[in-house]
Amino acid sequence: MVSKALIRLFAAITLLSTASGLKIPAPADKRQLSSTISSWSTTEYPIAKASLLANIGPNGAKDGGAASGVVIASPSTSNPDYLYTWTRDSSLVNKWIIDTFTSGADSTLRTGIQNWIASEGRLQQVSNPSGTVSTGGLGEPKFNIDETAFTGAWGRPQRDGPALRAISMIDYVNWLLKNSGSTEAATIWTYIKLDLDYVASNWGSTTFDLWEEVQGNSFFTTAVQHRALRQGAVLATTMGDSTRASTYSTQAGSVLCYLQNYWSSSNNYIISNLNANNGRSGLDANSILTSIHTFDPNAGCESATFQPCSDKALANHKAVVDS
Repeated sequence: MVSKALIRLFAAITLLSTASGLKIPAPADKRQLSSTISSWSTTEYPIAKASLLANIGPNGAKDGGAASGVVIASPSTSNPDYLYTWTRDSSLVNKWIIDTFTSGADSTLRTGIQNWIASEGRLQQVSNPSGTVSTGGLGEPKFNIDETAFTGAWGRPQRDGPALRAISMIDYVNWLLKNSGSTEAATIWTYIKLDLDYVASNWGSTTFDLWEEVQGNSFFTTAVQHRALRQGAVLATTMGDSTRASTYSTQAGSVLCYLQNYWSSSNNYIISNLNANNGRSGLDANSILTSIHTFDPNAGCESATFQPCSDKALANHKAVVDS
């Protein structure tokens, strides 16, 4: 059976190929396609996994000397210099790692997850150009790989990071609570609360988008903030924090309402950045990535959250590819 993670990976490759104008040969039939995907995934899985883990400190083959749990963007130090860690990137990487671990597919990944969570807990407390942990610093997009602040010029803040980090940690905490890990879960909840409190207080503020190019209100950011708050409200209830559960739930409703503003009924696609005044059409592949990263198997083809099979997500997908 092809894993969900690999299906998503194949879908991402297909998206990038079509978006760049490359042609994917049409399969002879569905059975041949299924066989092709299965064969490819069997070969690619260990390669992709090894390459991913190689970029995580302290023992990754290409981690560049990164601290324990730190996920580097790239070992390249010039043209471009990307030997840093981004909150967004590391959270998405660990979302896959956590999903793989909690599904029972690979029990060896737990120590790495714990290292990442500990590292992120330390990074939350690092004062940086965006502020301190209590004055906006959680929106800082990237750090040096030794867990010190990056103080150079950059597109900041990027408010998707705290939401994505919370989503990944929540998934692991939910597994812990089902597997006699309440003590560990309680510790991680202290990190999650910081991020969710930040999201609840700052979701309406402008941000740089995930490409770090446009400052405004970002569709991707708003959507992942909604998901984080929804999941956070459920977890807060489980953890006995009714006040936060109510706050997160109320704010999630407001965020979902705002999310609808990105849909252009006249153009039949998603305007990926609002309040940006940059002269762009709003067509952007990040709107398709949003549907992938906010996919909820229990939501069906819900349009309000732009689920992948919804009419709006499909219309938008076509518009982006056609552009």
